Amino acid sequence: MTAGEPIQLSTHMWMRTLVDLGTLSLDYLEIQPGSIRTPVVHDNCDELSYILSGELEFHLGDQKRVMRAGEAIGVPRGVPHGSVNHGPEVVRMLAANSPAFRLEDEVELQPEEEA
Repeated sequence: MTAGEPIQLSTHMWMRTLVDLGTLSLDYLEIQPGSIRTPVVHDNCDELSYILSGELEFHLGDQKRVMRAGEAIGVPRGVPHGSVNHGPEVVRMLAANSPAFRLEDEVELQPEEEA
């Protein structure tokens, strides 16, 4: 149930697990300006992402949405998702996953695998 160490997801993006109950986890993420998160898929968990600060272009399946502080989005298991920080500031966000997120369950997709 305790907080974990920061995990580098890419050169410009990291996350830290704040709470892990097994059936549910809450993670804090920071995404640097100019960062592109290659689409990934989680077959084992559903995700809710909430933007604390900044602006993020969020890709969910074949849809794109610009998200700002105070906005949330749901990511059903099995749906490819990624993001781009086009803005000048660091994006700070929370992600809740059920069951709890496990990095080893995340699959990074190649362009031809995207939805």
